[in-house]
Amino acid sequence: MIRGARWCMLLAGVVYGATRKNALQRFEDNQREFRQQMKKLQEEIIRLPFVEHDYVEKIWTNVETENFPVTEE
Repeated sequence: MIRGARWCMLLAGVVYGATRKNALQRFEDNQREFRQQMKKLQEEIIRLPFVEHDYVEKIWTNVETENFPVTEE
């Protein structure tokens, strides 16, 4: 009985680790994509030194809403 419990706990740990890794990997992929978009946005802002504030605000708002959609839970 003890051996069976140990094997069950081992398998449960392996399954938990695999699912946790997949969840963290998806999160990191989203963060990496967001950082790349922010870098492109910063480069665009630097390239255009005399842009209107409203234009920059519009770009920023678009990036935020695309990456962090508001959902009700």
